[in-house]
Amino acid sequence: MRVAGSAEKDAAGVLRCWGATLKVLMSYELSKAYDPSVIEERWAEYWVRERLFDVASPSADTEGTQGAAKKFTQLLPPPNVTGRLHMGHMLNQTEMDILTRWHRMLGHGCG
Repeated sequence: MRVAGSAEKDAAGVLRCWGATLKVLMSYELSKAYDPSVIEERWAEYWVRERLFDVASPSADTEGTQGAAKKFTQLLPPPNVTGRLHMGHMLNQTEMDILTRWHRMLGHGCG
């Protein structure tokens, strides 16, 4: 009897599970724990070199004039009164972050 989740790899690198055959596409095993140091430094250098963290701030002479850049504003939801967080909170924060970053890339003032 086979246990759910059991699989065997044959000599050709083919994964067999419950009679189904799957071709293994990866040539190496993934580590059990994520190690950000493997890729983090390379990407951080790229982001700094490409000036991806730079944000143009509005100048003082355009504040309040017709020529000022568009501004993007979001209303934050009320605080969680129950004290119990759930996936909806994470999704909401992620959507707000994505929208803010998108509008910053469009050149809108966000802040």
